[in-house]
Amino acid sequence: MILNSHSESELRNASRETIETLEYWLRRVVDKILSDSYGSEYLNFTDNNGNRIINKSIKDKIEKNFKKEENRYTRMIDASLLDSLIDIICNPNLYKNHFRQVFEAAFPEGNYEARTFMSRLIPPRNNLSHANPISIRQVEQILCYSHDIIDSIKNYYYENNQQMSYNVPRFIHFKDSFGNEKFFDQNTEGHPMVGFTQDKRYVLRPGDYLSIEIVVDESFKDTEYSIFWRSTKKFPDFGNVKKISFKIEPHHVCESISFHCALVSNKEWHRMREGYDDLLLIFYKVLPPLE
Repeated sequence: MILNSHSESELRNASRETIETLEYWLRRVVDKILSDSYGSEYLNFTDNNGNRIINKSIKDKIEKNFKKEENRYTRMIDASLLDSLIDIICNPNLYKNHFRQVFEAAFPEGNYEARTFMSRLIPPRNNLSHANPISIRQVEQILCYSHDIIDSIKNYYYENNQQMSYNVPRFIHFKDSFGNEKFFDQNTEGHPMVGFTQDKRYVLRPGDYLSIEIVVDESFKDTEYSIFWRSTKKFPDFGNVKKISFKIEPHHVCESISFHCALVSNKEWHRMREGYDDLLLIFYKVLPPLE
């Protein structure tokens, strides 16, 4: 079996990125469809009989996640995890009235089939989040089921002429060795930016090590784009990689040192005027060495 030829680390990274991409696409579908039907406060919407369209326990769970780490999320729905997204999408009424057409290509038998196969991804997703092992079979399920679901979503957008104007890879997630994380909304124009210059918890000094990792929409193959890392200060040439780690040197001292991660597709055209398809700007404060 081809998966057996890969290391455990490679399989875990591929699985984690695939799950994150799946969650991104599910959030996008939920937010777009329910916002159009019930307004931006759809998590709190009640019908004329006072019935909620989304169970209060699900809404409270998402809201709790959001309030715990508000700087991590762009929208309330971004704080939803796979189990909550499945509960929303597979709610019988919501599935029948809103989501059936979106997932019909992946689940032609309907709501119960959708919940059955999506729910099989929850245990390996949780294992990946808590550094627990996953089996080769679970990796297969993650890769196969997730891509089937994403392809069904993309097919729905295509058939309804709602595909993204610029169908190019974008950044969906950032994290660093401080434990900072940020999810990005691909529906926004421009490029993402994260900054930590005003937070004393994330100040760097020469001798410290910094790691930065990005996740690209995994529905695009790695061979369809290249990644470039740059900085406003002297900086190693890391090449086409999604994770970098380096030692802070005295020449990095700066009130606001900037690290740039550029994403460039293989297409002849690019979304941004600088020739990129996405650009992540990251800012830190680097103080002088302690005397």
